[in-house]
Amino acid sequence: MNHKLGAIALLIGCVLLNGCGADNTNKPTEPNKGDSTANTATDRPNENQAKPIEKGPGPLTKENTSIGGIHIGDTQEQIKSLLGEPTKITNGGGTPEVEWYYEKQNTRILFFRNSENEPIGGVENILLASPSTLKTDKNIGIGDSAEQLMKSYKKIETDGKKTLGYWVTGANHTEGVYHPYLLFLMDDNNHIKNIQLSNHFIDPAKTK
Repeated sequence: MNHKLGAIALLIGCVLLNGCGADNTNKPTEPNKGDSTANTATDRPNENQAKPIEKGPGPLTKENTSIGGIHIGDTQEQIKSLLGEPTKITNGGGTPEVEWYYEKQNTRILFFRNSENEPIGGVENILLASPSTLKTDKNIGIGDSAEQLMKSYKKIETDGKKTLGYWVTGANHTEGVYHPYLLFLMDDNNHIKNIQLSNHFIDPAKTK
């Protein structure tokens, strides 16, 4: 577990500082941790607010949840059939995972991998920011209101007194995390500005 936490910290630090060498103007960044300092991509909740290990269990599985038709565990070929060739391919910011970035949809897709010597696995993490038009399987997308979100997801949890994010958690429980989970980050008008579907760095092949 320690090596995974270290990898998470490296990824977050990389995307916060420089986007791992890529052009990161409004590029969606990892919203699971970090401080509350404003960021053009996320305005992330602080570390005490964004802890999926404290959320759950919930209704999500990799089969019943998707963004833009993409499910946790999908292959590279399946992603290409939906979105075409990625704009850029990089390593996942200090982790062995491989990231595909789609500029038109401002979407990051990370594929699971434990080490650079292993084959690339299925989708493990999807992150969206404006102007992405991709939507969840319940037709929720960037710009939708909290009211729309609450109507679409019945079992939903919030962060803090002033809601910065809404969580929908998964039915699987691994290393203290209920996964896969959806995280919706809100702007000052309580509309969605970022969406993440994540398996929290856990092998999707071992997830229901």
